Parts: sequence; structure tokens; C-alpha cells
Amino acid sequence: MKLIEVELHWWELYQDHEGVYLKVNIFLRLIVFEKCVILDEDAIKNYLEQGKNFIDRLSKQIRSSHFRNDYNRFYPYPDAPEDKRKEISEAFHLWLDSSNAPYDPYFFER
Repeated sequence: MKLIEVELHWWELYQDHEGVYLKVNIFLRLIVFEKCVILDEDAIKNYLEQGKNFIDRLSKQIRSSHFRNDYNRFYPYPDAPEDKRKEISEAFHLWLDSSNAPYDPYFFER
């Protein structure tokens, strides 16, 4: 599993030999809920054509749909299985350990 793109505190994009995964952080007052999905071919194509801006827009739409409780109505992306979520967590921590920048999980920019 490899971290491809990241918008700290908001979303992370990963890839392995089986697919591309988007982890979106959804802030619910006192807790953070993580939605981790497998992107389909169309989303991957859009990412390759539009870059980080596509993932930024998609993550905002996913976050918004969770607040409206209509995610399943509008998005075809299945949830990533537990083993993939574990690999994603490990990849993030490897990236974090190799990064020179300090990571503050409680700092919110937006």
C-alpha cells in the first residue's frame, strides 16, 4: 500500500496492486469518522485527468453526503475491507514517520 496524495486532516489517497482507495475524515463535533472507499475506474480516470482537485471535490461531496445521510443513494464506491483499512493505517504511519514536518492531529485549517 502506498500513499499517493494527502490533504492533511481531510483526506488521503492510497494505491496498491488491487486498487485505489480514498479515506475521508468526517468531523462530527467530538469525534472523527473515517470513510474509506474503493474508487472505481471512472473516479481513477478523473483523478488522472484532473489531479488533486478531483479528489478534493469528491471528498467534500462524500463528507457532505454523510451529513445528509444519503451517501448510499449517490455514490457507487464500496467500503474498503478491514484488511485494506489496516494496510492504509500502516502506510500512513510509515509516511508520517518518514516526514520531517510535525503532525498535529488536532490542528484544523479550514
